Amino acid sequence: MKLQTRSVRGPLWILLSVLGLVSALTGCSSPEPTGSAGELADLRVGVATGVVAEATVMELRAAPSIPGVIRRVSFQQLATPDQIRAAFAAGTVDIATMPTTVAANLANRDADLTLLGVVDARLLHLLGPAGAPTTWQGLRGKTVHLPFRGDAADTMTRYLLAQNGLTADRDVRLAYHSQLPELTSGLAAGQFEYAVLPEHMASLAVRTATAAGHPTQALLDLQQEWQRGKGSALVQTAVVIRGALARERPGLVRVLQEKITGSVGQVRQAPNEAASRMVVTLQAPEPVIAAALARLDPEFRTAGSARTDIEELLKVYLASNPDAIGGGLPSDDFYGA
Repeated sequence: MKLQTRSVRGPLWILLSVLGLVSALTGCSSPEPTGSAGELADLRVGVATGVVAEATVMELRAAPSIPGVIRRVSFQQLATPDQIRAAFAAGTVDIATMPTTVAANLANRDADLTLLGVVDARLLHLLGPAGAPTTWQGLRGKTVHLPFRGDAADTMTRYLLAQNGLTADRDVRLAYHSQLPELTSGLAAGQFEYAVLPEHMASLAVRTATAAGHPTQALLDLQQEWQRGKGSALVQTAVVIRGALARERPGLVRVLQEKITGSVGQVRQAPNEAASRMVVTLQAPEPVIAAALARLDPEFRTAGSARTDIEELLKVYLASNPDAIGGGLPSDDFYGA
């Protein structure tokens, strides 16, 4: 499919991240670190701030070395997408989490990256007043506040409104904010009633708004709504590895997939214990993280096993915002791991 040239409608950081990551992944990688007996001396992991990213690395954090495979695992906490871009541009990150759409965009722009897998999770939630209708039709005539125009929350909300007989900006007004805290503080102050937020910010918003005298609850789970209509999982988060590293060390790929699977499984089975281990990195109250993890219900799936679901997601962007994924579906190489 020919790459379209209209402007990306998402936030500026997506464009900056894409440009920086393409440069890093196509020609600016540092030489491969090696250790004795074929060990990788240092696996450099970029961890974005959020419960899904933390869920993928919890087991690696607990035992940051794998005898015979990785001598040391080092972590960079990346609070913003711009920091993710800068880390890759500097050649200091080997694997990282990112939106599946951004990973696809990079692949379509010839970046040398490969999917380790994706996380299927109940990430996005429509919040509203406690006791409000838990249907899309209940939003008719209302205003829903969203983080970033053209981002995942916007694209999914518009798609699901349409699937339920509503037209965005006509039947339901959409308002945009450039920072997630604007949404949590707005709900807490009673400045607006409805918002779409990812976890753990959704659980934090419910807690703070209710405590401030504006009882708020999750009305709709966008993962469940997507699955009801599509019959597929909404796999919004990808874990990627530098392509050269994946090709040179296929055994490392398998080990990492096993570690991530185990880590995400621990989160599913013991969310309260997992929450206590994430407090420092997420800088959020432990009860909020525990509530988010209990609701998240994450599952890690390898790229090959999730390909159909990944493409179902990307096709929605291809129809509504093709520039966000680089103008087409990625090639087979994208799913190489």
